[in-house]
Amino acid sequence: MIQGLHVPAKADPPDCVAVLDLGTNTFRLLIASLNARQQLLRHRLDRRIVRMGSQVVTRCRSPADAMTRGV
Repeated sequence: MIQGLHVPAKADPPDCVAVLDLGTNTFRLLIASLNARQQLLRHRLDRRIVRMGSQVVTRCRSPADAMTRGV
């Protein structure tokens, strides 16, 4: 079972799941499924550096170009 994935007892598990990790500096995407042995099969693993937090400490806000990279 994928950690953090809640599937009601009477429901069939999903064929595939996507997980987004949206951090202040990096966005990550994982698309995966489970095989017959309940092992995780990664279909796609992607990472984008957006650096949205690059000026948060000094200016208390994210720069506009970082917001654009994030979108």
